[in-house]
Amino acid sequence: MPPARNRTRFCKDLLAVSLGVRMSYLLDAFALETGTLRALITRLNEADPANFAELDHVHEETTSQLFLVNRNLLSTRLSSSSESVPSFFVSVTSPSAPFLMPSPPPSLTNLLNHLRTSLAPTSSPRQYGLSLSAPHPEDAITLAGWLLEYPVCYVLEPDSNGNTLGGRALRLVRFTLRGFREGDDHDFLSFTYPVGIAPSPSPDLLVRNTHRILRDRLARSMGTLLWRDVDVTEDTVERDTIAL
Repeated sequence: MPPARNRTRFCKDLLAVSLGVRMSYLLDAFALETGTLRALITRLNEADPANFAELDHVHEETTSQLFLVNRNLLSTRLSSSSESVPSFFVSVTSPSAPFLMPSPPPSLTNLLNHLRTSLAPTSSPRQYGLSLSAPHPEDAITLAGWLLEYPVCYVLEPDSNGNTLGGRALRLVRFTLRGFREGDDHDFLSFTYPVGIAPSPSPDLLVRNTHRILRDRLARSMGTLLWRDVDVTEDTVERDTIAL
């Protein structure tokens, strides 16, 4: 059984996703089999459909990554709604010269089209679980960034020489759910972008817009029973590799 701290973290992230505060969570606190996760989601939906009806999961088969997802927020993001966090794409295939890409990579576009098809309404009974298979492990890095709503997603070419960032200076942005009691705070979303890479709008505006969207989601959700606000902090770090 995983340590209590990891179980607590998993429960907080599961609630943040199911209540519509965040769209997705990469299951990294401990390992769960796909079947076990599907059974858990089914039981939660049956026990409390009001709070867990939108909870589902995505399985990326190439890298065996599992994501909890909110189906409503995922559908909204796939429709490019203004209520979703926008993502920009930075190529780091050449670590000495990362650059802002003018559009998402074709591999990601194809994977997102597959998700749209999987989410389309059907007359069949709902089946939990959405499966994707990235053409290459490097494509799964970009997909994970998009699913986790990173405003800046990194892109690598297949068979590139590792996911190195060459020790570049990065801005680290972290969003925290503030609880009502000591120990209830929860860091639930963080991302980086290379210093000197300037998306339009500016990085500062990108952070403010993301902060606004997350606070609005919390205010509209039952998450206000658990958390009182969303805070954001920023720092400058140096990293050699991409961390999800």
